[in-house]
Amino acid sequence: MPKITNSTPHVQQSTPFKNNIHSLKRNQACHQCRKRKLKCDAKRPCSTCVRSHSYALAHASGSDRAALPQHPECTYDEISTAPPVEPTPPAPKNRYERLESRINELESLLREKSTSANSPPASDGKSASSTAPSSFPDFGFLPAPGDDNVNGIVDMSGLYSHTNGNDLGNMDYAFNNGTSLDHLAGIASLMDASPPETSHIATASTPSTDSQNGVNGGNGLVAQSPNGNPDMSLLYLSWPSQLPDIFTTRHLIHAFFTHHIHASRLFHQPTFLAALDLHPSDPKFPCRAVIHAMCAVGSLYSGGLLPASNISDSYPYDAMTGERRKGKQRISSFGDQQAKHAKLCIEESLDRGENLFECCQAQIILTWFYLSQARWVEACLSAALATRSTIPCALNVCPPFHGISASQPFSSKPPTILHSAKTVIEDEVRRNTFWVAYSMEREQGAGNGWAMNLDDRDVSQLLPLRLDQFLQGTLVLPPGRQWSHDKDVLSVHREDQMDSFIMFVKCSILISRVKNFNLRFKSLAYTGDPSVIPPTTNPLSGGLENFYPKDTPAFRELDELVSSFKASFPPDMKSPMTDDKLDPYLYSAWNMAHLASILLHEPFARPGSYACISAYKILTSSRAIVELLHQISSTSYDVSSLDLYPFLCWFMAGRVLVRFLKAAQDAQAQDQVIPLQTEINFLRAMLSKAGERIPLAYRYSKMLYDTQMQTCGPQEPAVESPPALPPRDTTYVTSQYDYTAMLFSYKTPPMPPPPENSSPVAVPT
Repeated sequence: MPKITNSTPHVQQSTPFKNNIHSLKRNQACHQCRKRKLKCDAKRPCSTCVRSHSYALAHASGSDRAALPQHPECTYDEISTAPPVEPTPPAPKNRYERLESRINELESLLREKSTSANSPPASDGKSASSTAPSSFPDFGFLPAPGDDNVNGIVDMSGLYSHTNGNDLGNMDYAFNNGTSLDHLAGIASLMDASPPETSHIATASTPSTDSQNGVNGGNGLVAQSPNGNPDMSLLYLSWPSQLPDIFTTRHLIHAFFTHHIHASRLFHQPTFLAALDLHPSDPKFPCRAVIHAMCAVGSLYSGGLLPASNISDSYPYDAMTGERRKGKQRISSFGDQQAKHAKLCIEESLDRGENLFECCQAQIILTWFYLSQARWVEACLSAALATRSTIPCALNVCPPFHGISASQPFSSKPPTILHSAKTVIEDEVRRNTFWVAYSMEREQGAGNGWAMNLDDRDVSQLLPLRLDQFLQGTLVLPPGRQWSHDKDVLSVHREDQMDSFIMFVKCSILISRVKNFNLRFKSLAYTGDPSVIPPTTNPLSGGLENFYPKDTPAFRELDELVSSFKASFPPDMKSPMTDDKLDPYLYSAWNMAHLASILLHEPFARPGSYACISAYKILTSSRAIVELLHQISSTSYDVSSLDLYPFLCWFMAGRVLVRFLKAAQDAQAQDQVIPLQTEINFLRAMLSKAGERIPLAYRYSKMLYDTQMQTCGPQEPAVESPPALPPRDTTYVTSQYDYTAMLFSYKTPPMPPPPENSSPVAVPT
């Protein structure tokens, strides 16, 4: 059967314009026609639905007809009666334009708030109000690190914030990467978030008990709202997580620059504080390892801000019983936590090969911190790392004293891994950093028999500039300065290039020479070095026993050098006290000069004999140290603010006086016993006073008492009662277990036989 030809398509093709006149727009047909894909005339009901309903009624049986609806089912989309929405302008094409427009909106919003707000909102009872220094800069609506206009509590992980008393919730916005505009865009998104009803602020990682004390067990300190200014409530979500809050960090850094002796030399203070005002993501923002180390040292001078801790509880032994504390680790203070974070940051930076010079600076600060805590092994290792870190940075040498291979024009061995210094201040900061590391390494090695980590023969560096020239960035060429390897560096002092820090560095060089002689004497004598062989001795006549160190040219040269160095101090540096003001560097330099004499002559001293010149020199140096200490005690100066070098000098002087006290007891010279006991008790009292803040001085006080008990036995009370010791030192004195004496007990080295016609007599005064 032939197919019937459909002429409808031809009609549509011939009259396309007529069919399209009555065509409906999109979604104007009824739902039923759209579902069945039929033509609809948009009537209500439409013709198609009416025809379909009539057909269903006509062909349905009786039971099915009752189930059918009485009217056709024809539904349409509801048409909105709202006024037409104005078209939104197109968004700016550039993301910087979008951010700029958003900034303008936020600034206008903040201006409206500031004009409408009559009084600041009431502060929460759980947050303590603080007062920030008035010298903090104003950064508009975005607070800088340490700004006091921060309202709310900031979690150090940077995962939530508090704005105007409302919690924004656990917002996973940690803008640790990207540019400052990206961070600002993220903060703007937080401003758009609708805050929840509750205003309570707490996280799982921040217990409420720690928040009340201002301490966060995991991240340091919890920031508290200094005031209720609603205009300064945008918080730094990208602040490093392990650092204390912004306000506390700035407080500790200011304490570091105010009280730490090496702060003004390790860093150019105006430059560093200006960099601290930058955003944490800025490349010029200070290295985190340096900030952590500063916070660790600054905590020693911020007892009112941080929770107090008992120094004796930080030791692994019980002071009363002398037993090791079982199952109890050493108490970790805030400073210890920051030191650990600094150490981790240093390792991460070295692993990535970044901030090598800043890591060296942080390691120097950590060395000082470990030494102040009487952690000698950690201090030795840290000093070694700091000193050895200066070598790849070529801080120990200065042109033209580089190696021969490095000076060749086509050499592939660069003398340093650092870029060239761009300013005089940057160059002097590097030089000062080396000299502080050098002095710190010599300081921790002066009280033990361990070898040095850097030989003096590998140091060819200019001495530092004066402090005023350093702060002003004055350029002083090498012809106007002294080199560390000059033969007369310890005997000639240039008037135009001389201050207390330069004398401090020279004293460190003197201490280094004395210790190198004591450590290397036997090895040099074994190899036949003429400097350690007496002129009247035949090197082939016997072994090392025939060489007496005091008769060698090297010993005599050092002895004359120490004596001439003391006499060569400039006239304005004869006393560390000027107008009742103490110069810490000059005070340390004088103590170190006397310590060099003690280190050189103590192994050969025989107290109780007038014929022993070494005994006379160490007694004179020890009493000179006591006299310098008397000058400080007569003022209101806090001895705990001194450098760590004087504590070692006080202990060494007390140990020498204990030996003379034993000689006076053996000679039954009662007129000498009481003055010596008074001087020893005075040194112990001053060490105990400094030990209230610095554990190293506290440990030296105990060691001095142990040395006195082992050498002289129990002492009767002196006629003149010495200053009372702290209570914790008294409890330790009553203990029968002296573990510090076991570890650090003093043993008198074997003395050479006394010369003829000499007999023990009274101690020289």
